[in-house]
Amino acid sequence: ALLGKEKIIIPGEKATDQEWATFLQKLGRPEAADKYDFKLPAGVTMDETLAKTFKDVAFKSGLNAKQAQALVEWDAAQKLQGAGIAQAAQQAQAQQAIDAYREKVGGNDKFMARVEMARTAVRALADDGFKTFLNESGLGSRPEAIEFFAKMAGMMSEDKLRDGTGVNYGEDPATIQKEI
Repeated sequence: ALLGKEKIIIPGEKATDQEWATFLQKLGRPEAADKYDFKLPAGVTMDETLAKTFKDVAFKSGLNAKQAQALVEWDAAQKLQGAGIAQAAQQAQAQQAIDAYREKVGGNDKFMARVEMARTAVRALADDGFKTFLNESGLGSRPEAIEFFAKMAGMMSEDKLRDGTGVNYGEDPATIQKEI
């Protein structure tokens, strides 16, 4: 059954670098380190410097393209798993902070009142870009941000914010002069 098939001779002890290179190429190692072409799973990127270093090590180690790809996939899976663990830990930490804040303000009803006050201030003061930032960064759900915006809402009167000068935010100078 082996008749007619290409045979690969394993280089011996005294084999030259060229003989080893030929052998490794027949096993599937690319002709140069930069010829490895890795496919990364969705959501995973590889730093160019790290990729070059890995390709160099894989080439010097004699890895064929399939073996090198398997290691890249393994590394990506470890990164994704690590990111998932880190994200779960962050979520648990954020929930503990909210729970502690809820208790500090006097229970769920008072907490929800503070949240609604904070929402009122954000609706009145923040543009869409800042609202997006608060949501995407997760800062809008931090107790510190809720407390800050709830305090801002407490400074508001009749849905207008005092700016510290005695002028209601949003009023133009002509309206103020008329009232005087």
